Amino acid sequence: MHPCLTGIRVYFILPELFRLIPVYLCVLTLIIKINYTKTPSNPERGSMAIYRYKDAVPQIGEHCYISDSARVIGDVILGEGCYVGHGAIIRADYGKIRIGFGSAIEENAVIHARVGALYSLGKQVTLGHGAIVHGDSLGDFAVVGMGAVVGRQSVIGEWSIVAEGAVVPTGKSVEPGTIVAGIPAVSIGEVTQKHKEYWIWAKKMYRDLARDYKSNLQRLDRKDLI
Repeated sequence: MHPCLTGIRVYFILPELFRLIPVYLCVLTLIIKINYTKTPSNPERGSMAIYRYKDAVPQIGEHCYISDSARVIGDVILGEGCYVGHGAIIRADYGKIRIGFGSAIEENAVIHARVGALYSLGKQVTLGHGAIVHGDSLGDFAVVGMGAVVGRQSVIGEWSIVAEGAVVPTGKSVEPGTIVAGIPAVSIGEVTQKHKEYWIWAKKMYRDLARDYKSNLQRLDRKDLI
């Protein structure tokens, strides 16, 4: 093609291209917005803070809620219908952690397994806000209150209650159906039917919350608050 004809062709095409730039920018902005705000294809796992450690990958049961600010690390098996609140940490890097059906690991609670050991939490266990547990086992329906500490190699029996702020020292055990309080923790009574009725209600509330949060909890951007 003659050079002059090429120049004329470019002369007429360039204005058309410049006029299309705003269109291109609008399309690009729309694509970015869609990809930024779209819901993950698997919302149950897409927003969770779950971490592999070497070959150990957490296994998460159905109908669990795990906050995006929580951490579930390593060789963890989480039973069906569990709640893991904001800031909670379940850490099984050097050991193993097993948590039974319907358990509630509330906000800022910490579970850590000893090196080479298995930490077993039964079904419908409750760890209150800020509790720290580092023992060997927590029996079914056990409750560890807010801010309580359960030391290494300790065993907490079925339906036992560790009161708020109590400290169960390393290697100590709490008998099934016993309430302990204080530093160090000592027995202050037995779990009654009234206690059980309350905690059965409270534990169900967290199981319901685990299901409800997945569909009704929505993170807001600043623009959503205007």
